[in-house]
Amino acid sequence: GGADDNGSAIAAVLETARVARSHTFERTIRFIAFDLEEFGSIGSTRYIQAGLAHDVVSAIVLDCVGYASTADNSQDDLLAIQLPDKGDFLLVAANEDSAEMAQRMVALGNSYGLAKLVGVIAPGDGAFFLSTAFMRSDNGLLWYSGIPSLLLSDTANFRNPNYHEPTDTPGSLDPAFLARNTRALTAAVALFAKVLP
Repeated sequence: GGADDNGSAIAAVLETARVARSHTFERTIRFIAFDLEEFGSIGSTRYIQAGLAHDVVSAIVLDCVGYASTADNSQDDLLAIQLPDKGDFLLVAANEDSAEMAQRMVALGNSYGLAKLVGVIAPGDGAFFLSTAFMRSDNGLLWYSGIPSLLLSDTANFRNPNYHEPTDTPGSLDPAFLARNTRALTAAVALFAKVLP
């Protein structure tokens, strides 16, 4: 229970839900906060096993989305995957089934200046040694189930020194970074759910 992990994602989801409720969409949108993700994705596993995901055509999963740093060398690479040197971007991770979603979200966010987004696409279903860092959240189970899904993350412990520490407090987050990421999330939800005029 920290501010970045996972309070930042909950805040982004709640704000996106608040904005979305004022609009009409072609597709149904479900805002879900799965529990026990770090204990084997128990919440999302039960959701899928209960047959509740049978009609899901795409999903966006948020992990930590509120910590940023513009300092040089503030971003570690993910295993052998080289990332920008400064930790001032939101990672949009996809597998091959969700590659088009990632490309569309990154283009939308960067073209309209909503947020600084960096996309990474794992090969196949994502179950590849060098992409295991992208499988640490509920999107991994969705990928295994063939559901196109994106993982949005500030890269957690690959950037944030407060990850899983008592210092993961609201004061350690970057409110402007979180707000930009929330705008990008809201725009992506509108895009994928097909907002109606």
